[in-house]
Amino acid sequence: MKPYFIEPGEKTQAVLGINACNYYEQTGRMGSGFCVASDKRVYFKGTSYYGGGYKKTVEDRVVDIHSIKGSGFTLRRKMSTVSLVICLLAAIIMGIIGLNLYVDAQKYMWNGYCYEHRTDTVLQSFAIGLWVVAAILLLITFIGFVNKHRIFWIAFEGGVIAYNAMYFSENEITEFQKQLNIAKENYMSMYPVQPTQYAQPVQYTEPTQYTQPIQYAEPMQYAQPVQYTEPMQYTQPVQYAEPMQNVQPVQSMPTQQYNSMTDELMKCKNLLDSGAISPDEYEQMKKKILEMNNF
Repeated sequence: MKPYFIEPGEKTQAVLGINACNYYEQTGRMGSGFCVASDKRVYFKGTSYYGGGYKKTVEDRVVDIHSIKGSGFTLRRKMSTVSLVICLLAAIIMGIIGLNLYVDAQKYMWNGYCYEHRTDTVLQSFAIGLWVVAAILLLITFIGFVNKHRIFWIAFEGGVIAYNAMYFSENEITEFQKQLNIAKENYMSMYPVQPTQYAQPVQYTEPTQYTQPIQYAEPMQYAQPVQYTEPMQYTQPVQYAEPMQNVQPVQSMPTQQYNSMTDELMKCKNLLDSGAISPDEYEQMKKKILEMNNF
């Protein structure tokens, strides 16, 4: 068992960089980058390139075998784009300065008869030196642009880790890719990853289109109860009061209007039970319906 394996039962399936791996196991120090694939995980250690820009770094990373997406080769310039641009601009600036100094070194002086050409050797030498430096910078820029090295990358969920392919033989890389794919297939057959079950989105119904507010009858005005007095002692002839004005019949709420109010309340209750509205929204709608019916 490797000393860096997480579980005791893990088995080594493939190793990329066997010499660097043995050095790490013997000394505990990471030098050149190496990669070890077990039957459950992939271990990245040592000097490598990380991310889409292949930034050089020292990795100590563990990735589950099922999250490996693939592997392959690509070419990468040894010099970054920023370094190439800086070298090119420096070469151009030095060339221009050298040209100006060379022109200034050429002087024509009047000796009384004619203009005599004289050269300032110091300025001329300095100009030539700048041209030499500019030429060297241009050569470095050209070599950095053309010179690329081959790297072997391994992609996983969340990133990419790559190694300089010049440190590994072609057979070693090919065998590692083969064993890595086999290890992943074996793991997926033993522990298939179930797709995530997402909850169905809530289907909201259209908001209820309310008609014009129902005009309910005014509450009934009940007549005052008749106050009976003591029996009259008649001496004079009885004077009869005017006949009572008949009280208007009570206007009760129509059955259709009452059923409409009940239906509205049931709709609100159904929306609450289905989760389409919150309890606070249900209470507000219920209060509004009752107020409209003078309850």
